[in-house]
Amino acid sequence: MSSETSNFVSDRCRQIDASGIRSVWALAESMTDPVNFTIGAPDFGPTPAFQEAAIEAIREGFNGYTQSGGIGDLREAVAAMIARELGWQEATVLITSGLSGALLLSCMATLDPGDEAVVPDPHFLMYPQ
Repeated sequence: MSSETSNFVSDRCRQIDASGIRSVWALAESMTDPVNFTIGAPDFGPTPAFQEAAIEAIREGFNGYTQSGGIGDLREAVAAMIARELGWQEATVLITSGLSGALLLSCMATLDPGDEAVVPDPHFLMYPQ
């Protein structure tokens, strides 16, 4: 990194090391037909019914940002499922746009500076941070 560029990069960012998952990807490139368990991307597409439901939702204008906690009807449906399957009657549900955001929010809500968290490796690059 040039000295000009390094003036714009935080110390925290300079301490980020490459994720072990990158090594796994490099190894997989040399293999014949490996099974991909890295980032949770399925090797199949959405069902035709799901595709049609998504198209219909877009046509009806449901293709923008939602409230920060997620769509109310979805939160209620998830809370009902939690009550039914786990018996938790007072579940407060937060819908996130992905697992990394959910993990970040849960760690920010439960961990303080200096607390210890165990992160398995290989992992997604942002998890240790």
